[in-house]
Amino acid sequence: MQQKWCSGLTRFVAVALVAALFFTTFSAADFVSAAGKKTIKTIQLTKPAVQTLALQKGEKYKLNWKVTPKNLKKKVKITSGKKSVVNVGKNGVLKAKKAGKATITIQSKTKPKKTVKLKVTVHKKLTKAKKVSLNQKSAVLAPGGRLTLKATISPKKATVKKVTYSSSEKSVATVSQKGIVTAKKGKDYSLRPGWQRGKSSM
Repeated sequence: MQQKWCSGLTRFVAVALVAALFFTTFSAADFVSAAGKKTIKTIQLTKPAVQTLALQKGEKYKLNWKVTPKNLKKKVKITSGKKSVVNVGKNGVLKAKKAGKATITIQSKTKPKKTVKLKVTVHKKLTKAKKVSLNQKSAVLAPGGRLTLKATISPKKATVKKVTYSSSEKSVATVSQKGIVTAKKGKDYSLRPGWQRGKSSM
């Protein structure tokens, strides 16, 4: 009787050891896999440079973006909130199908909560802006000083006349969407106008 009990105990211990070994091996591999998996940390839309876009019905437009780390650029999913207005093709090519509005979302496949959104407006007929100029080409401001910019778009018959302001050095100066520039540091700050399909980027 004692021999059978010992034999059963031996088999139980052996099974327990195999189970423990399997669990430990699986867990270690799982941890290594999780640690080695790279995820997208940031997504930035580079074309267009602003988060709004105007297209004419039937027009195609190729988006461009960058991510960190750089080698994960293709690990994104691009979708249209309204496919009947704007369809998303291969490699981020947008196709304007009919007049209306749609939101395009660039989403990380490695971290779904990481997204960038682009608002697209499709017009039946679109006259694009060719030039945007500011009332001042440059300015020197003291810390705390303010300056109000005024943008002029040409031609005057451009369909999209709204401009968007942004600062490339927010630690030096900030700018509101009303064109109010506020100096942060005692450094020269040059203002250079630019635009993206009717949207001004400074």
